[in-house]
Amino acid sequence: MLTLPHSHRLNFTLLGMQDAELLYEVDQDEEVMRYLNGGKRSSMANIEQTMLTRMAKYLDPALGFGIWQVRRLSDQAYLGWVLIRLTLTSTSPSLKLQEHASDPAQ
Repeated sequence: MLTLPHSHRLNFTLLGMQDAELLYEVDQDEEVMRYLNGGKRSSMANIEQTMLTRMAKYLDPALGFGIWQVRRLSDQAYLGWVLIRLTLTSTSPSLKLQEHASDPAQ
């Protein structure tokens, strides 16, 4: 399995199918969600039925593809996640990076 080295401030860990609660936690922050869908929070059912189903299709620990949780090293506060996956277009493959972060002070 590919591991990402931590930075001076952040630690990264690949999420698995058992980590629905972490995905749900960030999606409860309306400030995060306003950039994605106008502020609507996700339900746990949506996380389990949609997010985890999609994640299972591109999760590849050996290549590092998947959703990586991001934590602050100083206090291990969960800040959110980043998505790293390969996308295929009609012309060529490309790497997609998407972030989903919350304010840990809330």
